[in-house]
Amino acid sequence: MNIITNKSGKIIHLGSMMLLPGESGELPKAYENNPIVSFLEDRGAVEVARKNAESDEKVTPSEVPTEKPSPAEIPAGEPSNAEAKRGAAKK
Repeated sequence: MNIITNKSGKIIHLGSMMLLPGESGELPKAYENNPIVSFLEDRGAVEVARKNAESDEKVTPSEVPTEKPSPAEIPAGEPSNAEAKRGAAKK
């Protein structure tokens, strides 16, 4: 579990996480090896306190599985994304 602190004077967004200047928060796992976080850290805009150093397994956003659920796994009451986008709610 890593803690990120905004050391800059600007608001920083990491996905759905927002850090105001001087604010700290838990760094999302998907952003632990993100090159943008490393860039901001090198510039001194953020400080990352790495607490889980014993784990050498790194997962980058490109390696995160992006499996879509099969049609059988989607509940009957929920329209699929394609149906929601087209506005086709025919019954």
